[in-house]
Amino acid sequence: MKSANSLRTRWARSALGGLVAVLMMLVFSAPSDATIILGNRYQVTATTTFPYSAVVEIVLPAGLGRCSGWMYAPSMVATAGHCVYDRSLNGVSGGWFDTAQMTVYPGRNGTSTPYGSCGVVKSYASNGWTYNQDERYDYGALRLNCTIGYYTNWLDYGAPAGDIVGYPTRLCGYPSDKTIDTQWCSDDEIWATDAYQAYYENDTVPRMSGGPVLGWTGSAWYVMAIHTMPVHGTAWNHASFNHGTLITSAVSNDLHNWDLFG
Repeated sequence: MKSANSLRTRWARSALGGLVAVLMMLVFSAPSDATIILGNRYQVTATTTFPYSAVVEIVLPAGLGRCSGWMYAPSMVATAGHCVYDRSLNGVSGGWFDTAQMTVYPGRNGTSTPYGSCGVVKSYASNGWTYNQDERYDYGALRLNCTIGYYTNWLDYGAPAGDIVGYPTRLCGYPSDKTIDTQWCSDDEIWATDAYQAYYENDTVPRMSGGPVLGWTGSAWYVMAIHTMPVHGTAWNHASFNHGTLITSAVSNDLHNWDLFG
């Protein structure tokens, strides 16, 4: 495990990361809301190998694009709240996306769908997201019409107690700037946290929202955060790092309750 760096070092690296992100976007013409900081993404082709088998592509209703997510129970997928609810979008009645038009593909690898696909029978989002669309509460879930998790396996979740700055991270999902329906990952570490979010320099682009920010216990994979946001705004942590919803006890409780009682 990497040791935590000093705040001065983190500030220096984040400033350099911001410059690199700008240069990468200019050179490679990445999508305008992409944040490529380290340029270290790699394609996963062994998508039937855990944990990549548990990473899913979510095809949203027509015109809404795609998101990423991850199996956390036999029939449950965790994802970003804005992948299930967004009342700012035209043509979305009441904010909720039409689950009848959503399809989930675990471990998809281009034209290969080793586990087939599942439909969605119900969606969930946190109250903080549906009330205010506050990015601190940007998380949700989908209930599938199948129990595909018994074949893909599913991921444990929850941020470790204490200071996790310096913990290695692996962020996986289905990016928009690579061959469609292919899974890619990027490795880095946690650079900062607050009460609601984790900040990292893993490379992200659109359609990776909802992807797992993975950690490694030494013997097993688990999810520390749900990726939701690129670099944005003016606050130093938001403007310097990609970030996602930290899986606090409150987030864990919601995911658990949606699975058991939803």
